[in-house]
Order: sequence, then C-alpha cells, then structure tokens
Amino acid sequence: MAKVESVLVPGMREHRQRVEGIVGLGESLIDKAIGLAFVLGLVILAFVDTSLKSKVQLLVVPVALLAALRFKIFSVMVPRPLVILAACGVLIGAIVQSSHVALVRGGFLVATVSKTDLRQETKIYRDRIRRSIGRGGEMLVGLYNGDIRQHREAAELLRASPQIGGIIWGDARSMTASLQQFPDLPLSSFPGESVARDVLEKARVADLMIISSVPSVAVSDGHEKATVHFLGELIQLWRDVPKVIAPGRDNPDYEGLSYALARTQARWTSRAHLAVPMWLAGTRHLVRAIEKSDLESGELGCAMVKLREALKQFRAQDNPALAAAVRNNYALALLVQAHYDTKSKKLESKARKQIGAAMRLRAKTGRVGASVSHNRYALIAARKGQRAVKPQVKSR
Repeated sequence: MAKVESVLVPGMREHRQRVEGIVGLGESLIDKAIGLAFVLGLVILAFVDTSLKSKVQLLVVPVALLAALRFKIFSVMVPRPLVILAACGVLIGAIVQSSHVALVRGGFLVATVSKTDLRQETKIYRDRIRRSIGRGGEMLVGLYNGDIRQHREAAELLRASPQIGGIIWGDARSMTASLQQFPDLPLSSFPGESVARDVLEKARVADLMIISSVPSVAVSDGHEKATVHFLGELIQLWRDVPKVIAPGRDNPDYEGLSYALARTQARWTSRAHLAVPMWLAGTRHLVRAIEKSDLESGELGCAMVKLREALKQFRAQDNPALAAAVRNNYALALLVQAHYDTKSKKLESKARKQIGAAMRLRAKTGRVGASVSHNRYALIAARKGQRAVKPQVKSR
C-alpha cells in the first residue's frame, strides 16, 4: 500500500503543479487584460466626450485610477508613471472638450439652455449638436461659460467676437440662435458687365441692397431631436454665408443642403425658422442669376420660388427681421424680372409692394431695416426722376 502511494503521490503533485501553472497563467493574463483595459479606458475618456457619459466620467475616473494602480501585468504592478500619464490625458482632454479656443472660424457657442442654468445641461446640449453634425462637429460647436438671457447680450458678444458664427441659448420651450451679422451685398459690387449693374442702370438707382444676414432665429420645443438637428445644420449653412452670398463664388452643395433642411418635419408651434434655409437658397439663386452678363433665367426662377416658399412660413409677428429680409430679396428678384419681361409694369409694382411690406416691419428689424429703407427710398427717388445716394457699405 505504501508502495502504491509512493507512485500516486508524485503523479498527483505533478498534476497539481500543472493545474496551478495554468491557473496562474490565466490569472496573469486576466490581470494584464484588465490593467490594459483600465489604462486605455482612461485615455479614451480623455478624448471621447459623449453627453450620456459626461456625469459617469466624473465618477469613473478616480475609481479607475485607484484600480489601475493595484492591477498587475504578469505579476508586475502597472507602472505608476503610465497611470499618471493617463490621468494627465484625462485632464488635458477635459480642458480641450470644455474650451471653444479650438473652434474654427464661424463656429457656434452654446450658452444657457435651461431656466435653472445647469452647466451640465449646457454641455449635454452642446454634445447633442456635435453628434447631429457628425464628423468635425467638435470644431464647429463650443461652450460659452457665461449666461445669455437676452438678445442684447448675445448681440454684444457677437460684435466683440467676429470670429464666432453665432450663439445658441434658451430653454426647453424655445431655443434661439443669435447670428453673426455680415455686410449686405450691394448690386454695385457685381462686375461691370453683369446683369446686376444693368438692372441699376435700367432702374435709375445708384444702388440696391441684397440682405445677407438676420440677427436671430428662434425654434420652439428647444430640446427636441428635430430642433437639435435644425441647429446643427444651420451652423454649417451660416458659416458659409460670406462665401456663397457673393458674386463669383461657387458651392454646388449649398442649395441642396438648404433644400434638405427646409424639408425638416416636426411638431413645432411655428415654422418661421424654416424660412431661413429657403431664404438662403433663394438668395444664392438670385446672386447666381445676375452675376454674369446674361440673365440666368433658370436661377432667377428658382430664386423666386424659394423666396415665395419662405414667405409662406410666417405668421403674424413671426421674426420680423427675417420676414423683412425675405421680402426685400424677393422684391429685388421681381425687379430683375421686371426689366427682362414684357410684363415689367406689373412686376415692378409687385416689387414695390414687397419693399413696402418689409418697410412696415422696420421698427423691429435693426440692420435689416437699414437696407430695406435704403431700397425703399432709392426706388421712390427713381420714380421722381432723382438718383438715390449710394450707401456706404463695409467691404465683405
């Protein structure tokens, strides 16, 4: 019996040693995997900022740091310098994500988005817009650490920061995008042999102004998915306004993007904001129609269709500045058509009526009202046989 035990015991010992070796190797591999996962997780947290995880990050990071310091890779502790480096990455990533310094020119800032003014809600809303934009969204949408409650405050910020395309603020009931203002486009800035200059000669006016920007646009149901989508698309359209609302510029995708945004459907209490992409597309068509020596009739027709569609989006008292801008540019499209159509008298009368309607909104339109007033008085002077004084316009 003792002889049998002497034979079995060494075999059992060898088997147990093999099992312990396999278990030890498995534990080492698990330690290695978990340790690497935590270290990589810290690095990812530094540069991947999602709204649903923003609160979790603040809780996970210190726990992950402590856990990473205790894990082993092949029975060797994770090097503390590596963990410290990952922690520094988290801090640097947080600073980058919270700052708007890296915004490209024309990017937007998100300010107050609730009546309680919780900074975390503002960050979440910023991240929702970024995700709606997709690739490059983090460079187009930043965070404003101040509080915006009034149009005047937003306008002052934009005047002081011309590199910013706009600022988004409001609450769940309504979200407002206050927009950077661009110089309006005078017909006298078009090439000498262009249709635009020919229209000025035929109309006997020194100049007429195409309105290319409005102070703001408001969207109801501020926290809804469709509103976030609209704001994300508007940001991309607005930063390109100086590039496309000008003669000699070409961006074939701009009209398509504007059309797509104008077709957005949601249960908004007002649809006036949808007039913005229609107005931008119509204005772009108008510029392309008159920038060359021969009238582009197809472009002019598209301009009139889109501007008419924009006018249909308004209710009484809806965004008077935007309504005035749409009517002004539609009036100019009618005036161009009047000088290249046999029904010129009728079309010219319609153009004057549109300018008159825009003029009645003047009290609440700011800079938009200035261009509307100029066009109104220029056409009045032309009817009296006088030549209106050419307006002073900043270079675009």
